[in-house]
Amino acid sequence: EKVVAGVRGAAGCARKARIYTRTGDAGTSGTYSGERLDKSAAVFEALGAIDAASAEIGVAREHCAELATRRERDGAQIAAVVKQLRTIQGKLIDVGASVATSRDHERAKVVAEKLNADASIEALENWIDELESELPPLTKFILPGGGLASAHLHVARAAVRTAERRVCALASEQREPQRAGVD
Repeated sequence: EKVVAGVRGAAGCARKARIYTRTGDAGTSGTYSGERLDKSAAVFEALGAIDAASAEIGVAREHCAELATRRERDGAQIAAVVKQLRTIQGKLIDVGASVATSRDHERAKVVAEKLNADASIEALENWIDELESELPPLTKFILPGGGLASAHLHVARAAVRTAERRVCALASEQREPQRAGVD
């Protein structure tokens, strides 16, 4: 088991984060900012979609990692994709923190700075451009498939697009509080 981010306890010691809150279920959930909102709130739809996207990327990453060990000719290139997918998952954690933090929260500025959205977007677009430069021009739609790694990358792409739509809907929904770094 890999722990991505620890939680600091009262004495500043790292402790493992729980996957449940021990607060029961009254049909609400809490945000990073401490707000209690209905579980069907747009913020939780966005957070769930971000979580699903990261999970799909994780599955694709594992299939790519397995493929990299079997491919002599392009294994190093596939391993580089695995590393980049891991970086993207880490950025999705930052995106989730940003979505879960209202702009008026005392930590909103810190969360938005950690996200560093403009630089992250630029780095991702550069990586995509680099990979696309090695492909022939697209002249038609691509049917998802081409092996387990490729098929799971397609599923991850679709999940990321869903997360993008949920975050955009949250940003444009006027009754929701503005979120840090989400415009």
